Amino acid sequence: MKAIDRLRAANVEVFSDYIIVNSTYKITKEGEFFNLSRGKQLKVSADSAGYGIIYLGKDIKLVKIHRVIAEFFVENPHGHSTVRHKDGDRSNNSFSNLEWSFKMGEDLTGKKFDRLTVTGFTRETIENTGSRRLLWKCTCVCGKNTLVQGSNLLSGHTRSCGCLSSEVTAKRNFVHGLASEPEYGVWQGIKDRCYNPNSQSFAHYGGRGITMDESWIEDFEAFYKDMGPRPSPKHTIERKDVNGNYCKNNCVWTDDRSLQSFNQTLRSTNKSGRTGVYEIKPGTFHVRLGNKRIFTTDDFELACFIREEAELTHYGFIKE
Repeated sequence: MKAIDRLRAANVEVFSDYIIVNSTYKITKEGEFFNLSRGKQLKVSADSAGYGIIYLGKDIKLVKIHRVIAEFFVENPHGHSTVRHKDGDRSNNSFSNLEWSFKMGEDLTGKKFDRLTVTGFTRETIENTGSRRLLWKCTCVCGKNTLVQGSNLLSGHTRSCGCLSSEVTAKRNFVHGLASEPEYGVWQGIKDRCYNPNSQSFAHYGGRGITMDESWIEDFEAFYKDMGPRPSPKHTIERKDVNGNYCKNNCVWTDDRSLQSFNQTLRSTNKSGRTGVYEIKPGTFHVRLGNKRIFTTDDFELACFIREEAELTHYGFIKE
């Protein structure tokens, strides 16, 4: 019986961050090893291959600590048979550095590797040496069949028949091809004023908590898909709600200069406290929409009402 099988048969108490074996040995999910009866932490030795090994008494004897930690703290939904260190460092036995994997030489038929499903195997002769090597027959989700070396499947080097690489390249070329287009500049401009403190416009956007849709921030293609091409050189991206974020539901392409003006924060020359309502002299208020004066009154509340009605008629919503 293997040591790991003897461990499974032993008295093991499992807690969220550690296990206790036979009431004597404590092993944490971070790779620490303690002898409770002696009240001290023990050093993890290494075998000839560099794997950490620990002694768990005469009933279990020597066992590899990374295998113990994976057994109790690393999920294994596909029933893999071996454990690998993600960073390649066999002394780093933290549960977060471990994952279950296939064993070299194992029958991979029926197993899935990203977009590939293994359906069988074949052997081919290498021309230069005359030796034969085993290749796995795989069917890709796109429907194509391909032959792959087992080492490339196990390492994750090969994840599709080639269609995945083609898609990534196509996406890269799409973004690269539009980098000189006006939409790309608009997208970069939005990012700049929302997230660059050195931008002259940051105080009016990012400084006020205005952000971009998460899917837009690092993905120009997502922005382009949502907003489409710029209708004309006169069009800009404007927010319907000046206090809202840049996202599909709050943004439109527009060449309406009054809307662009409407979306600006309160001008320093406006002392009334209400966008579009100006106190030109004590007790006299002008109501403006865009560059046009639409009403004059000595009643501030009436001026605000007229402005709201104009906003509803012209824009479909009230700014404040």
